[in-house]
Formats: sequence, structure tokens, C-alpha cells
Amino acid sequence: MKCFTLFLTLLLLNVAPYAEVGLDEVVSNLNQLADTATDALTNCEKGRAGQKFEIELKGDPGLYHQKIELSVTGSGEAQSFENDSISVLTKEEAEKLFQEFSQITYMKFDYLHDGCFARAHEFALIAKENGIEMGKVFLSDTQDKASLYPKEWRDNDQAPVPSGFYGWRYHVTPYVLVKEGDKLVPYVFDVGVTSGPKAIEEWRKDSVYRESETELVYRDRAFMFADGGYSSEGKSNIESQLKDQELMRSLGINEYLFRLEQGWL
Repeated sequence: MKCFTLFLTLLLLNVAPYAEVGLDEVVSNLNQLADTATDALTNCEKGRAGQKFEIELKGDPGLYHQKIELSVTGSGEAQSFENDSISVLTKEEAEKLFQEFSQITYMKFDYLHDGCFARAHEFALIAKENGIEMGKVFLSDTQDKASLYPKEWRDNDQAPVPSGFYGWRYHVTPYVLVKEGDKLVPYVFDVGVTSGPKAIEEWRKDSVYRESETELVYRDRAFMFADGGYSSEGKSNIESQLKDQELMRSLGINEYLFRLEQGWL
């Protein structure tokens, strides 16, 4: 309203002298005003617009994964699976690994709108540091619908469901091979979403909320996306995700999303 009032005031100041100046000058003044009418004459949301927020993280986030020591290690020989070399664990080792992943303090899971690619990559790097070779599996909706909504989040008041979350179009987790009798079954580690490791087909079934066709794509742990177009071998990219998480906590999710949309972050 203040900006609108200021605009009207300037308009009247340009028109009022009409009787004392020539018509050409009045028209020129009005044209100049029209050309700049949408320029920001003052800050109508003083204290908000244009603010930049910087989050400082302790140490170098790119090295965090190198400092995590797991009790579960890749003691057995890795096996070839989907053109990749993947570690083999027992079910007990898989459960233990999942719990240890869940307890890593810098990996927090209170907002899960985005960033599964960075979390999956970070866990694979942590595992690699401890002698465990993980792969990545991408689950995508082939019709590009947001149909992926974890079963464990449905009708669960305690689930970390982000505000405004309707489902993912794709999701990615790291995986290993788990011994089941004489079989080796891929198990995913969807930490922060599920309560434990899951056989991959069970995870796929439990991830689809609305009827839709899905596709599984296996990739080497170095690949960030299903199309294999970007590889980040040995390099963490978790820093930006951790900063976003801290911003969400300090601002609140709705204010964070508003500022993000406005380009203020």
C-alpha cells in the first residue's frame, strides 16, 4: 500500500504543473514515470527483501565422511552384481550398519524434501572408508508423477513427513548384497525414511503410494543420477544439503521455502 501511495503521489506531482508548462514537457515527464514505475523506489518489506543468510559449518564438510568409524566392515569378498562390485553382508551386519548410519550426528533427517542423491552418496563414501562397497539404486516413476511416498510414513504421526510433501518422482538409496540362505539379495539403506534395511523389491513395493509404473536402475556408487551423466568418485557433495538443513531449522520450513522461491538464499 505504501508503494502504491508513493506512486500516486509522484503521478500527481507530474500532472499538477500542467497549466504552467508545455504539454510536451508533461507528456515527457509522464513517459519517464511510466518507464520506471515498476522500479523499486523503496523497500516495502524492510528487513526481509534482499537479505542473505549464511550458514557456517564446523570444519570441512567434504571430509566428514573420512572421520566416521563403523564397527561393521567389509570383511567378506565383494561379488559382481549389475556390472558392479558389491560387498556381501549377513542380515545381522546389515541391521547393524543401518543403525550406525542412523546415528551419524551430522546426518539429520527432520526435513526430507530433497537431497536423497547427496545422502546416498555420503553413506556410500562412509562405507567405502570402512571397506564396504555399496552401489546405488534409483527408483523412478516412469510417468513422471510424484507417486513415491514411503509406506512407513502413511498414517504415522511420528514420521518425519516434510511440510507440503506429496511424493517424489524419483528416489535413490545405497545398497549392499545380503546373504539369504544360498542367495544374495540386494538390500537398500533408505536411512531417515525406513526403519531398517529392506530387500529391494519390498522397498520398491512399499514406496509407491498411487498406482503407477516404476523403474529400477542400478549404478556404481560414484554416479549421482540415474542417467549416469555425472560421476563424483571419492568426493562428497553433502555441504549444500547440510546448509539447507540448518537454514530450515533456523527459519522454519515455510519461511525457508518462501525465501528460496524469492531468490533470497
